[in-house]
Amino acid sequence: MNTENSRNTIIFVVITGLILILYQLFVLEPQAQQRRAAQAEQAVAAAAGLPVGDDAPTAGAGLITDRAQALAASARVPIETPTLSGSLSLLGGRVDDLFLSNYRQTLDADSPPVELFRPQGM
Repeated sequence: MNTENSRNTIIFVVITGLILILYQLFVLEPQAQQRRAAQAEQAVAAAAGLPVGDDAPTAGAGLITDRAQALAASARVPIETPTLSGSLSLLGGRVDDLFLSNYRQTLDADSPPVELFRPQGM
């Protein structure tokens, strides 16, 4: 009886080890490769200065160079505080148009305010 339990335990350990090795090879390794490929694509896009992730434009969407067109692309709620000005996009609820009112891009008094965020698609 004791040798039968030992034999069953050894068979259990061997089969469990095989299942873990096969799971590693056929499930975890392909997922890791997909993750590495996605990270490499994001790194290349980030190095090229393109938006990545949720901010990336879709394949058919072109970039808009005019701020007025980008702001007109979705409904917006204006944001006006003593230190900030801009708007909130109702498409996704993003604050993607924001300026610092008290700070200028250069030391000139007539220079434009510092831009924190640009509208999506610019």
